[in-house]
Amino acid sequence: MIGPSNLKGVSRRAVFTGGVGLATASAVAFASPTASAASASQALVSTPGDLVAPTISGKVRGYRSSGISIFKGIPYGADTGGQARFLPPKPPMPWADARLAVSYGPICPQERQTGAESQIASFLMPKDDGVHGEDCLRLNVWTPAADIRRRPVMVWIHGGQYSAGSSQAHRSQDGEALARRGDAVVVSLNHRLNVLGYLNALGLTDDKDFAHPNAGMLDIIAALEWVRDNITAFGGDPGNVTLFGQSGGGLKISVLMAMPAARGLFHKGIVQSGSQPHVFKAADTERVAAEFLKAMGISGRDLSVLKTAPIEQLMAAEAVARAKIMRFPLSGQALWTTVGWAPSIDGTSIPRDTHDGPPVVDAALLIGSTQHEFNPAVFMPKLAPATDADLLAALTRSYGGRADSILKLFRERHPYEAPARLSAIISSAGFNRANAVEQAQLHARAGGQAWLYRFDWQTPVLDATPGAYHCAEIPLVFHNAQLCATSTGGGPRAETMADLMADTWIAFARHGKPTHAALPAWPAVTPTTAPTMALDDRSRLADDDSVERAAVAGV
Repeated sequence: MIGPSNLKGVSRRAVFTGGVGLATASAVAFASPTASAASASQALVSTPGDLVAPTISGKVRGYRSSGISIFKGIPYGADTGGQARFLPPKPPMPWADARLAVSYGPICPQERQTGAESQIASFLMPKDDGVHGEDCLRLNVWTPAADIRRRPVMVWIHGGQYSAGSSQAHRSQDGEALARRGDAVVVSLNHRLNVLGYLNALGLTDDKDFAHPNAGMLDIIAALEWVRDNITAFGGDPGNVTLFGQSGGGLKISVLMAMPAARGLFHKGIVQSGSQPHVFKAADTERVAAEFLKAMGISGRDLSVLKTAPIEQLMAAEAVARAKIMRFPLSGQALWTTVGWAPSIDGTSIPRDTHDGPPVVDAALLIGSTQHEFNPAVFMPKLAPATDADLLAALTRSYGGRADSILKLFRERHPYEAPARLSAIISSAGFNRANAVEQAQLHARAGGQAWLYRFDWQTPVLDATPGAYHCAEIPLVFHNAQLCATSTGGGPRAETMADLMADTWIAFARHGKPTHAALPAWPAVTPTTAPTMALDDRSRLADDDSVERAAVAGV
């Protein structure tokens, strides 16, 4: 552990420009007790010696960037390797000296990127694969000041379904600009994924204490408990916590709504392109566990070897199992019929489905999707239809005899969309958009408040081919339009949209409603209506798309 008390004999330049990598030497001011306060305050990035915040486990020392105090890689749980694999998280070991918290911690081991993904997707969303390690229960805090103010707290939960991703996977997730814009405390976290977080072996071994099928979700609960117990020292209000997450992050927020342990740990949730109206059954997740054991060459009920197996072996086997089980419904299905690694109802941590009875968690929800979600031109260019004839052929494979009528309806309603983007609108109508509407209306039926949005803003890059693709809103929500110019195009138009998106998320976090002066009137969802704000250069209430969702669903 490196802390202020054990930097003796180590070059400050080496530590802060080489070993830690805060910034280049010219941009960093290391403020020792004798350093000039004035010179430190003029620096873009500084590491003042008194920027220390207490936590239950020990003090942490951060850095400042353009007026925002930043603490990265703070442990909220103990190492999950070895005999702790697959088990519920435990508190971190306390530390004595102020712990340096200036760089992201390890991310959960996962299948590494091969470089074979779409160049378009890589351009729009450059990835940071991070350092993989089982000591991955870490979180990051951005705050205007570690003081006694009670600011709204916004906790970001990353995407990647339940198998991949991290709090640092994309630059768009950097919380500095959002904390500054909203005078809010922004938190992000890493947690266990894939087989390490969701091995449902309850029916496959005689050792009932071997694993927990929802360990990854319990990690998130532990992180939220850390926020409850520690965020006051970082200038945040533990009584006003909003979760926001995209794709897999939205799925996890959806599942948290069914977890009694989450009660009181958050008060609002923003589900971005990740609605999961229902929690999976144990039978769904047992299938991938069985495939995993087969890939590991384990045929008996003694699974103890999994505690000592090399992590590389586990990752290879989990990828094989996931590939056999998981089929992503690009069109025609409102719910996953088969899943990969995922949480499931176990009778205890998740006792029942979210809406089987009174709400488990009392939280207002802001729910939405993007207009062109899984645009094949972005994510699968080789499969993207170039003509309506290509699109009809693809639709026929999914919808059979209904393909002609579906294409006719959507082409009439979206006459200027390119075939690839139209295919994305059709698939979203049957999946992301359909799930968002179902989740919002179920929540309203249970007595909760929910608002729906659709992100329509289209990036100008790559000849506007991507449209409003899956993940397109993230850099704007975080007010990182210029930081992520390959995604947004940068410039005044992107900055104006970032103002709108960040202010909408901040308004919801601060007041529990997404409305503010820059938006028209925005009604809440009811059990039978789904008013939807189309967020764009000129935002408006979207046209009723129920006929589109009904056509895809075949009703």
